[in-house]
Amino acid sequence: MKILLVFNHKDVIGGGEISFLRYIDGLLNYQKRGSGQVDKIEFAVFVPGEGEVERSIPKGIKVFKQEVPSFKRNLKGFVKAVRYFADVYSEFLPDVVHINGSRTALCGGIAKLLVKEKPKIIFHSRISEFDVLDPLLLLLLDGVIANSQKTLKRRFLLYRGFFKTFKVRYTVIYNGIDPFSIREKVSSVDRATTKRKYGIPEGKVIVSSAGRIEKGKGFEVFAELSKYSFSRDLCFVLAGKLSPDVGIIRGSDKLILPGYIPEYELFAVTDILVFPSFVDSFGNVVLEAGACGIPCIVSKFAGVSEILENMHDSIIVDPRNVSELVLAIESLIRSDELRRKISANFYKKSELFSIDKHTEKVIEFYRNLLS
Repeated sequence: MKILLVFNHKDVIGGGEISFLRYIDGLLNYQKRGSGQVDKIEFAVFVPGEGEVERSIPKGIKVFKQEVPSFKRNLKGFVKAVRYFADVYSEFLPDVVHINGSRTALCGGIAKLLVKEKPKIIFHSRISEFDVLDPLLLLLLDGVIANSQKTLKRRFLLYRGFFKTFKVRYTVIYNGIDPFSIREKVSSVDRATTKRKYGIPEGKVIVSSAGRIEKGKGFEVFAELSKYSFSRDLCFVLAGKLSPDVGIIRGSDKLILPGYIPEYELFAVTDILVFPSFVDSFGNVVLEAGACGIPCIVSKFAGVSEILENMHDSIIVDPRNVSELVLAIESLIRSDELRRKISANFYKKSELFSIDKHTEKVIEFYRNLLS
């Protein structure tokens, strides 16, 4: 089976690119395991220009590269990209083209119409918001992978009829992580040194979160939480780049915004992770934190909540209700037993969502599409 993996961005701008890069690692692991597999895997990668993504791809993997502009802004450049895709299809002869975003999915889908040997086109949706290109995409696609039920329902519910009429197959495959790798990285970090590095005080319970600080992520609630009086001395750490559309997040002196912190360093100093997002189609940071034994409080609107069980391996909350978040934090800082229970259960569950298991599910979807 020959696979062409297509990135939508040339730089890593979020979880979508990170997850697709991890999938490359999963395919490499799959190739190494080799024996006993139904078929051999050969794959190449397409990137829409020079950038961080290309530099992150392991050496030895064939990379095709071409800018893919928006057809609205640069129709001539978009047509050039379509022709390049068609040439790649004719040269590489992929059985499956697995695409990570709308712009390149449109480009790659149109290119399929220009070649004799037509690959199966799969769109991997990791964004739950509706895209105006979606109706057109569904006319060009053979399959859709959503990273959560929430993504599938929010983005494609209106088009369920399209799936049936045009025989587009769809499935939900949750994101995969490398739990063992992230644990190893966290264990190598000195907690006290890292706290000093980012101005995080000693002797306090550290409640943190991470991600792009933008509208819909719910991070504004950290300002409110920092003003509450808890039964123990807390410090709230919100790590990530602040988007201009959020404005200034003003909390008490218990709130620290250190900018970007590598997740393994953040996890090394974190006692409780809070993920208050309204819009995240999944939430890799939650799965990784759980893999490191950090108790997590998770928004019921985030896709990752689908794999969790309230009061068993996490606490699931409505982030619109600040009192609910306060109660969840208090429950964890007051009860060692609850904290140990949900940490241990999530730690174990995280291994069910390894990148290798994710890869096997994606390849199985390929096989079903090709059969």
